[in-house]
This record gives sequence, structure tokens and C-alpha cells, in this order.
Amino acid sequence: MTPRQPTTEPDARYSSALDPRPGAENVTATDWAEAERRLSGAEVFWITTVRTDGRLHVTPLMAAWYDGTLFSSTGPGGQKARDLAGNAHCALTTGHG
Repeated sequence: MTPRQPTTEPDARYSSALDPRPGAENVTATDWAEAERRLSGAEVFWITTVRTDGRLHVTPLMAAWYDGTLFSSTGPGGQKARDLAGNAHCALTTGHG
């Protein structure tokens, strides 16, 4: 079975047609190969989850990108685990140093 790869395309709500900055018309979405390269080289991960009352919870995440999968862990009683059990919507942010 061939792994599915996400599609990368600009969101029309944030399109260059609405962006008045010079050069905005040349902005394109990052292709998946580049996104995966950045994930595999990331030194820092942050996860943003949604609490049961709707507030956001942002915290560092010990994680590693390997073979197309993000691996991480949290305790069953941890805030991240409780948030994700109630609402799987989250955002992952990466960076270096």
C-alpha cells in the first residue's frame, strides 16, 4: 500500500489576491517533500491543543519524525492527552534552537 501524502495548496481565505504586499502574488504553498524535510530536521516541536472549555493549550512536545510518522508521548492524565481525547484538532509547530 502506497502511503498517502497530504496535498499542499493555498487557502483561498488567505490568498495573494487579498494580500497587498509586493510579491504576494508569487507566494505558493510549500510542497510536501519540503515540509517532510523540515519535519525530519526539526529540533523543537510545540503542540497546540484545545481544552474542553475551548481555550488553547500550547506546550513543548518531545517528538521525532521518522519514516513519515510523528512519534511523541504523553501520560494518560496529561493535559495534552485529555485535550486530544476530547478534540483531535491540534496544530504542530516546529523550529530550530
